[in-house]
Amino acid sequence: DAAQKFPDRYGALNGQARSLRSAADSLVRHIEGIKLKALAEAEGLDLQELQGRDATGRDSLLALRHIEAKDDREVITRLLVGSEPADPIDGPGGAKDLKERIVRFRDHLKELCAERSPELASAIDLLFAMEGATDGSGTWNNWESLNFYDVPLVAGIAHLSKLQADIRSAENDVVKWLYRSATTETRVMSNVASAVVPRSNVVMVGDTFAADVFLAAYDEKNRARIDLAGGADLPLGADGKGKLRLKA
Repeated sequence: DAAQKFPDRYGALNGQARSLRSAADSLVRHIEGIKLKALAEAEGLDLQELQGRDATGRDSLLALRHIEAKDDREVITRLLVGSEPADPIDGPGGAKDLKERIVRFRDHLKELCAERSPELASAIDLLFAMEGATDGSGTWNNWESLNFYDVPLVAGIAHLSKLQADIRSAENDVVKWLYRSATTETRVMSNVASAVVPRSNVVMVGDTFAADVFLAAYDEKNRARIDLAGGADLPLGADGKGKLRLKA
């Protein structure tokens, strides 16, 4: 784990990534609860009858192909929007509350990356565009009614599943960006060489020779530029090392 090996570089970013993952998990679970309730009411089943385990052992919903009430339009509309599309119902489980939760999640993502990566922030805005739009007849609709009013059950569930996938995709993109951002100022070197730097250029008989011995890193593809006092450049050898010659 990079955060454990390099806490100074990754510690704060790891905390941000964990917080983001927790927020994504909470939102995905909330949407899963909406799907469960809608399917249970449409099929007349208990919640437990709709849940199972997939091949990995995780909770999963009964596949839509096994749902008989695919074309039901009443349940999704009643639970998420209500009878007035222009004034969606408020409260947990409704589309208006869901929209507010997604907007908070979107803004959390943008707070992390907007200053240093405006392109990523713009992509997040596009992914979670929560504004209304016009329908096929040219009538303007809010986001809630556009996606969940008078739509078949299967379409409403599919859209909720897409929102879950978008949340996971955005979470993954921002977490990867967070860890990459920790190395943007890091110089990557292609080679290392041993270096011996004597502490004195003169050693008399009986004296002790002393030197600093260490590994020096350099990159053959990005040759250094060494400026001397007066503005002259120090010539470099084929090995990439500066060759300094001074008269005594």
